Amino acid sequence: MNSKKGDIHDFIKIVVAVVCIVGLLYLMYLIYGNVSERAGAEKAEASIEKMFLKINEVENGESAEEEVLIESPNDWWVIAWPYKDEVEKPVQCIEDFCVCICPVPTDAESFFNFFSIREKSLELCEEKGTCKDISKKISTGDTPIKIEGPFLLEIKSENNEILLQKK
Repeated sequence: MNSKKGDIHDFIKIVVAVVCIVGLLYLMYLIYGNVSERAGAEKAEASIEKMFLKINEVENGESAEEEVLIESPNDWWVIAWPYKDEVEKPVQCIEDFCVCICPVPTDAESFFNFFSIREKSLELCEEKGTCKDISKKISTGDTPIKIEGPFLLEIKSENNEILLQKK
């Protein structure tokens, strides 16, 4: 009889240990996610500051064309608002036009459902993105510019509009 009691106690100890380990792993996952999300936002802020300085030079007529090295964060994108012919834009955008660096929606690779991607992009820009107001209309062409490692971003003025292109 005592042998069965010992087996049950050992089994309970094992179950408690497994639950504790799973709980610790989940806690580590949450902490890592929070830290990496903050790092992405800080990198986006640094990238948009560099980009904004060059956009101002083109916007003010100090230069016809500029380039800026965008290094990070990966799996985010440069998006101009209002996007295409839409009027909505992130709440951070006070003026008529703005440019943002925001996380790419997870289903953005397929582009099967444009409206859900646009709405999700707007939501992610408001929640996690960083934006800067621009006085002229600004565009990234047909699609936002995805950040996948360092690249040169070309900034130029055409027809009273600021154009951003991956070079």
